[in-house]
Amino acid sequence: MAQLKSSHLSFIEKFLQMEDGYVLDFTNATFENFIRDSLGIEINDAKYFLNSSSKANRLRKLFKIESNDNVCKLLEDFHDYIYYNLLPNELSNVRESMETKLEKLKEIIKGMKQESRCENIDYLQLTTDPTKTFKLFEDIKSNINNNNPDLVLDRLHTLMIINFQYLCQKHEILYSGDEKLDWLFKQYMIKLKAKHYIQSEMTQTILTSNISILAKYHYTRNNESYAHANEILNMEESLLIVNNIANICRFIYDLERNIFQS
Repeated sequence: MAQLKSSHLSFIEKFLQMEDGYVLDFTNATFENFIRDSLGIEINDAKYFLNSSSKANRLRKLFKIESNDNVCKLLEDFHDYIYYNLLPNELSNVRESMETKLEKLKEIIKGMKQESRCENIDYLQLTTDPTKTFKLFEDIKSNINNNNPDLVLDRLHTLMIINFQYLCQKHEILYSGDEKLDWLFKQYMIKLKAKHYIQSEMTQTILTSNISILAKYHYTRNNESYAHANEILNMEESLLIVNNIANICRFIYDLERNIFQS
């Protein structure tokens, strides 16, 4: 799903003149060709229908179900279409306003691309009492969105300790408070398996592999983050670590919700 804020979506809809079911000056045929050329998809597919088959509604559905990368690519192509095909034909006063809106569209796309670097970022906070972790989480999220994942490795480790202590409490797993992250996760995994919350052996294997990953994270936190006077891990590898942990948290969030709703 695309990382589109409601205010940004409202701006895009107005800029693309979608209010009455249309999209810019496209006919049905040219709209279909434009989407096909941009993303290689067929916008007439039933999955893109929303209430009606108008061009605007199909585009709204695309924004809802396509990946962040695809929506960014399409918005970039809309930007270029407007810049090269529509802007030159406008009067000077209209052109100035349109140029301002094109710059705003570029800023929206830039922000979406930054957020897509860690698509599961909002799942890093697993506790039901966010007051314990709010400032920590906001600092992590801000640094990731500003392309500084290397700045969050220490804080993220702390957040994960809090998360897994919370999950141990929730599932009545005893701990002293001095345990490492991989130990907490392992005990949590043992409880899930004992309660038959995990169905597939493949899922079990994937989750078990993360025990050793989290053990390595303890080393990274102590020796490659700002926890101490270390040489800091590069941005690309830091982002890989953050994304892996965010993916674990996304799965746990969905699993816990299913467990306690059943």
